[in-house]
Amino acid sequence: MASADWRITVTVENAGGAPVAGARLTRSIWAGAAVQRLPEVTLSGATFTFVAPEAAQSIVCELRHARYAALAMALVRNPGERVWRWTNSTRRVGTTGSEVTVTATLGRVRPAPLGHIPETELTRRASAHQARLDEADRKNAEARRRGRPPTEPNFVPLDLDHRTALTTQDRTAYRTQARIQRVISGFHVATPELLSETTTAPGWTRFTTTLHTVDPNREGRLYLVEYGEVGDDPSPGPRFAVGVWVPQRLHDPRTEALDFVVWLHPHTNNRLVIPQVGYPFRQPYPYGIVAAKNVQGNADAAQRFIDIPVFHLLSQHFLAYQLAAARRAAVIVIPVAPSSHFEPFESPATLMRLLRELCLWIPRDFPRGAEAAVHRPQPAVGRVVVSAFSSSVPRLHTLMNGLRPDSRYDAPFWWTTRQQGLDDVADFRRVWKEQWAVDGIASGFLPYVDAAASWVQQTDDRRLRIYKSRFTGGWDPAAPRPGAWGTLVKGATVVRRGSGDVSAVKVTDARGWLQAVSFTDSFLLGPERGPEAAFEPPLLPNSAHEMMPRICFGHAAVTSGLASAD
Repeated sequence: MASADWRITVTVENAGGAPVAGARLTRSIWAGAAVQRLPEVTLSGATFTFVAPEAAQSIVCELRHARYAALAMALVRNPGERVWRWTNSTRRVGTTGSEVTVTATLGRVRPAPLGHIPETELTRRASAHQARLDEADRKNAEARRRGRPPTEPNFVPLDLDHRTALTTQDRTAYRTQARIQRVISGFHVATPELLSETTTAPGWTRFTTTLHTVDPNREGRLYLVEYGEVGDDPSPGPRFAVGVWVPQRLHDPRTEALDFVVWLHPHTNNRLVIPQVGYPFRQPYPYGIVAAKNVQGNADAAQRFIDIPVFHLLSQHFLAYQLAAARRAAVIVIPVAPSSHFEPFESPATLMRLLRELCLWIPRDFPRGAEAAVHRPQPAVGRVVVSAFSSSVPRLHTLMNGLRPDSRYDAPFWWTTRQQGLDDVADFRRVWKEQWAVDGIASGFLPYVDAAASWVQQTDDRRLRIYKSRFTGGWDPAAPRPGAWGTLVKGATVVRRGSGDVSAVKVTDARGWLQAVSFTDSFLLGPERGPEAAFEPPLLPNSAHEMMPRICFGHAAVTSGLASAD
C-alpha cells in the first residue's frame, strides 16, 4: 500500500446494530482507466479491509447475504476531493485522511416483485368460473336460510403459485390501486368534538367535520414490500407482505424522524374468504391469484392477500385519505398476516425491528445528479401509534404484555437485545405513544380497557383512543366500574347525543390522554338516498361495524400527537 492509497474498511451490521458475518462482498474500482473488478470474498466476520489506489474516483461495494436483502453502495469523488460521497443515502461513509469507513447496514425489506397481466386475459380466466361462483353463492344462501353456517368458499383458485404483485401495464401503480384510487373533493374528516348537536338526520350530519380535497397521488406513495427472509438463498423462515403508505413530505432527505401508524387488520383465518397457509407461509401467500365476484357480481381476478392493505388505505376504510385530511405526516404500515399469524407484529421487539427496517428502506428524494452526497443519518423511529380494528384489538393487549417473540423469530435477525446492538424492547416502549382501538370484539374487551387505562397513565405523552359500536357488544365508557378504567374516567367530561337506538356517548379527560366513544349502530349509518348519501367517504345504510374506521381513524389522527403535515 502506497502512503497515499485509500484504505477502505467495510463494516457489516443489521438494522438493529448487530454485526453481521458471512456476507459475500464484490468490489469494483475505477481510477480513470478500465474498471478493476476484484474477486468476490466471503467475510468470516463483520469487517473487511482493502486498498484502493490514490487515483480512485469510484468504488462500488456489493454485498449479498443468505438472510438479508442485497445492498450496493457506490462511493464517488472528483479528482482533488479528499472526502468520499456515496449514493445510498440511508447508509454511512466516513472519511478521515486516507482512511474510509463504510457502514454497510443490511436490511430485511425489499420491494415486492412486479408483474403485469393484461386485463383482458385476467377477465377471460376469471369469467370461466362465473357459474362456479354463482353456485357457491346459491349454496351459502340456502345454508343461511336454513340457519346453518355457509360452507362454500367465495373464490376459485386461478394461479395460486403466482409470484408477483400485479401492476398496470406501465408499472406506475399496483393493479388494485389503479382501479380504486381517486381524487375526492368534499372528503369528511372528524374534528376533535366528533359529535354534532344534530342527531335526527343520518350520516355525516351527526358528526362535526371539516371538508377536504384529497388526491392520493399528490399526498403520498403506496409501496408493497416483503419483510423477513429476503436474502438470496432459500430459507426455511417466512417472508411477510407489508403495505406501506408514505406521505410525500417524508421522502425529504432532511427528515430526521418518521412517525408511524401500524394498522392491524382483522382475522384472515376464514377459509371461505381467503386461502389458508401454514408456517412458513409459502404460495399462495402473498401473490396467489383467485377468481371472486366484484361489486357488480361479475367474476374478477384478485390477489386477496396483498389487496388487504390497498383496500384498507384507499377504499374500504380510506385510511390514507383520512390521515391526509387530518394533516398528519406519518407512515401507515399494514402487515399482511397470513391465516391470522400476527406473532411478529404483536411483540414489542419484532415490531420495533420492522419499523427500524422501514426507516432504512423508505426511499429519499434527491434531484437528478445529486444522489451522491455526504448524507445525513437515516431517519429514526419517531412517535408510534398502534391501531387495531375488530378482532385485532385484543392484539393491543398482547403488545402491552410485552412478551418475547416466538422462538421462530430469532435474534439478531428479527430483533436485537442491548447485548447485541440496539435494545428493541426498551426502544419500542419509549416510542409507542398511542393506541387507537376501533370497534374491538366483545371477547376480552373489558380486560383490555383496564390494561390500556393503566398503560396511558404511565407517561404524560401517551394517548388512548377507544371506539365501540353496539355491533361488537356495546359499551358505556362513562359507566362507573372498579379498576384502572374507572379511575381514569373519574372526573372526565361526558357528552351524550341522541337517545335510544340513535345515540352516542363520548368521554374525554382534561389532559388529552383519553377519548373514548361508543355508538349505537343506527347512529353510524348513512341514508339510502338524498344528498347526504353522496357524502364522502360514504356512510352506508348498513354495515355499522365497517363504517367505524371511516369515522374513527380520522378522529384519532386529528386528536393525535403525530407530526403535523403543515
